[in-house]
Amino acid sequence: MPIITKVLAAHVEVRKREQYCILINHRQAGFEILHPSEAYILSLLDGNIEESDLENIVSAVYGISPDAAKDLAGNVLRSYVSYMADFSENAACINPGKPEDFLYPGCEEVGDLIGSLFAPLVITLDLTRRCNFRCRYCYYGKRLSRGSDMPADRALKIIDDAANSGVVQVFFGGAESMLHPDFLEIVRNVKMRGMALSFTTNGSFLDRKMVSRLVENGVESIGVSIDSPDPEIHHMLTRSVDTFDRVISGIRELKAGGIWVRTLSVMTSHNVCTAPALIDLLMDLGVDAIHICPYSERSCEGKKRDFQGSLNSEERLQLAALVEEKQDRYRDRMISFDTREDTWKGPQNIRPCTHLAWGFVVHHNGNVFPCELIEDAELCFGNLFEAGIRDIWAGDKRREFVRNTTDTSLVDGECVQCPFLSKCHTGCFNLARVVSGNYFAKDPRCPGRERMLSSLST
Repeated sequence: MPIITKVLAAHVEVRKREQYCILINHRQAGFEILHPSEAYILSLLDGNIEESDLENIVSAVYGISPDAAKDLAGNVLRSYVSYMADFSENAACINPGKPEDFLYPGCEEVGDLIGSLFAPLVITLDLTRRCNFRCRYCYYGKRLSRGSDMPADRALKIIDDAANSGVVQVFFGGAESMLHPDFLEIVRNVKMRGMALSFTTNGSFLDRKMVSRLVENGVESIGVSIDSPDPEIHHMLTRSVDTFDRVISGIRELKAGGIWVRTLSVMTSHNVCTAPALIDLLMDLGVDAIHICPYSERSCEGKKRDFQGSLNSEERLQLAALVEEKQDRYRDRMISFDTREDTWKGPQNIRPCTHLAWGFVVHHNGNVFPCELIEDAELCFGNLFEAGIRDIWAGDKRREFVRNTTDTSLVDGECVQCPFLSKCHTGCFNLARVVSGNYFAKDPRCPGRERMLSSLST
């Protein structure tokens, strides 16, 4: 039998929790929830184990048939291959853990965790509402520049609280977080406390000095927003002046500094024609991951925008085909197409609110909400300037919100009878509100109970 030469990469960490394990990719600033059995299998990988030995161990430990053990081990290796490196290149991960550490029962599915975690796993901090761009498609729109930055002392206190509470990832949301006067100090504290850090910038402040400071403070991954290779279109969409060259230069500086770069590109009717050249440019710049997002006025951010630029069905199909073509051409990079607005084809496509299971958003004034797009006072869970993360997470207001997502007196009548309600929890609350005016209405991406059920037999 062949030897499995893959091990968890050096930038990957496994953390053990009571009902589950967390696989953290610090380089790409992301994480996965693992069943302890999956973490156990990953911990056995030492770069020198034969497939047959791995399967025999799994079969004996879990008391399952050799075929079942083969399937389980194979699924784990396929599912988490992106977290692995060849043993000859990368001898060990940050914290692989001992195999015996993971021999305990865990939740069967991620959905089982909703409402049961003692604290969030990820928090979004809106450090500021200021931005030097005025992107036409931005969902903040007229709210930009309103209010003040989050005070640095408050932000640092929240970061300490987050680390002590078991948060594994901090995402800087809001507008242009690099405009915060204490941005680097806040970054340094997130990294010092061992949490994965993620943020997206418009790229205009990424000069050599700033990138050097980011590297010094342990930043490994940064997202950059760029929508066109044409400077005129870039300036038209961002309503900025002479920023295109600075953004391109910033991406080069990031790559030169060894930072993993992902880009986000919003494709509207005004710039979709430049998508092929944009992807090729980003590949030439060495970008590690490209995310192409088709613009839609009916998106969950729709009511926050005052911009007509949705792609028609033909443009969207052509864009999806282009992404598929580029994926085939650039197989060593990650190129993805945003399908968040697509109709669910079956239970496997259900997209519940990710914040519902393991996170929340902290606005610049300390108010906590289930989503960055929600600011209605009745859905505010509390204020982190006044209370702790665990208190708000376990508080009455958040618990009530979670209960409401399956409350038969609040959700859509069709959802009441649907066996998948406990999985979707009505899906995206803000998208439902944009389309119907009701946060707990049926997600407009859902084709309906009958079609969801019939999909199981096709």
